[in-house]
This record gives sequence, C-alpha cells and structure tokens, in this order.
Amino acid sequence: MRETRKFIYVFDPLCAWCHVFGEKVIAPLQEAYGDFAQIDIFAGGLYVGDRVGLLGSIAANYPQAIAEIEAHAGYEFSDAFKENVLSRLDEFEMNSEHSGAAFAWLKQHVPERQVEIAHGIQKLFFEEGLSLSDAYSYRELVEGLGLNFEPFKAVFYSPETVNLVRQQYIYAHQLGVRSFPSLIYVHGSKGELLAQGFREFLQIDSIMKENFYRM
Repeated sequence: MRETRKFIYVFDPLCAWCHVFGEKVIAPLQEAYGDFAQIDIFAGGLYVGDRVGLLGSIAANYPQAIAEIEAHAGYEFSDAFKENVLSRLDEFEMNSEHSGAAFAWLKQHVPERQVEIAHGIQKLFFEEGLSLSDAYSYRELVEGLGLNFEPFKAVFYSPETVNLVRQQYIYAHQLGVRSFPSLIYVHGSKGELLAQGFREFLQIDSIMKENFYRM
C-alpha cells in the first residue's frame, strides 16, 4: 500500500513573501513533483484581530519592506501594485479573513485547482493592485474557474464563509505554523519542514532529492 505523500503549503493571500514564494517555489514544485505528491494549500491569518486595518496605519514601513523583498529575492513587483497600493497606503484595508475566505470557498468548489486559486488571488493584489476586501475584485478569477460569480458574491462576507478560513487557521496552528510562507512535506505519518519563511526552490529540490524523492 502506497504511503501518503503530499506537500502542505500555508500562505496568506496578503503576504508579499508568499506571493514571491508562490511564483518562484510553488509553481516549479508542482511542475517537478506533481506526479509524486500533491500540494494541499491552507490560508494562514497574517492580518487578523488587532492587525486588521488600513495599510498605512498598521504597516507604515510597507514600501521599504517591499523594496527589501525585491532586493533579497530578485523579484520585481508590478507597476500597478506600486501605483495603486504603495502610493495609497491609507486606502487599502488589510484583512486576511476576506481574502482567506475567498480562497477557502474556491478551494472547496475546485480543490484540484488550489495552486492556481492561491496564485490567482495574490495576483489580484500584488500584480493588479486590487483590494482583496472587495468581492468584485475576484469576478474574473471566479468565472475563469468555471464558477458563477453571484453565489460567490452572496457568501463573500458571510459568517459561514469566514468560518471556512478560520478552520484553516486552526489547522495551520496545529501544524505549528507561525510564519508565512511555510512548506511541509508529509510522508506517511511524518512531516518534514521544508521552509518557514522564504527559501529558494533549488534548496527545497535538493532536500527532496537527497532524502525523499523515490519514483
């Protein structure tokens, strides 16, 4: 009997490091290991509780943090993000429950496309500069997944949908995840932490090939 093999990826849609990790690590990980182990994604709560608020109020140094990410990861954020978000810090609400609930609802309906969903949601903010607290920002993504937008919009702010993502927060906490992005490889009853914070794909690929990858 084949043992269970999967990657557990915990991210937050509003986490800039997660956006870079999604492009530079999760996408190539799925391509390289998709036939070996599935990727199961869960939302984490970065901007929740007393961390919810306008970006300018809760993270005044956000532009500097973005510049540091670009320098460290060799990644450039889009002009739309810089113009629509970084220059309007007092207009963007950071609330992970909204974007997390959107992810949880979409994952529930098309779980086989959860990598695409996670990256698609982050692109809305980090590439298009749209608010993830506005249901209409997701319309094109929802319809591109073959789903109707109206049911999504109807439940976007509902307690039931928020509860979906809160269950994911609880699960991530039980796994011991305290920062994002985090990547765990599960084989059988064992779990190996591959990344807690940003790590290059080649490093993770090396760990997998040296210790776990058997075809």
